[in-house]
Amino acid sequence: MTSQLAERLGIDTEHRPIDLFGVTVSSDLVQSENTIDLLMAQLGQGLTNLADGRRVNHVRAHIGQKALESYGHAINGLIAVRGHVIDTHGRLARDARREGIHWQVVAGPTESTPDDQTPDSPYPKGG
Repeated sequence: MTSQLAERLGIDTEHRPIDLFGVTVSSDLVQSENTIDLLMAQLGQGLTNLADGRRVNHVRAHIGQKALESYGHAINGLIAVRGHVIDTHGRLARDARREGIHWQVVAGPTESTPDDQTPDSPYPKGG
């Protein structure tokens, strides 16, 4: 990791290089998760606008149906991609804990991560 990147991330460069590496990877994954969320929100808004515009303008049912399906597939694809990124984040967090890499200590905790079992869903099971 370069000192410029460490400075940008607000990382104390006195930590071990492996910890700085852990923070960099974790930061990249969080940024990716947020970017995917933004893309899903934009596509969702576009889908809402398309559907509402069809309704308000009394567009015939078959017009644009394939486009609506494509929009839905794009959103579903992003949901799947985000799931893979979250799974990657959870697995790397588990491995970092097992190896003693202090990736959260350096940058500070910004969000919770899945436990060692890496659940199918990012939401806790059993409330």
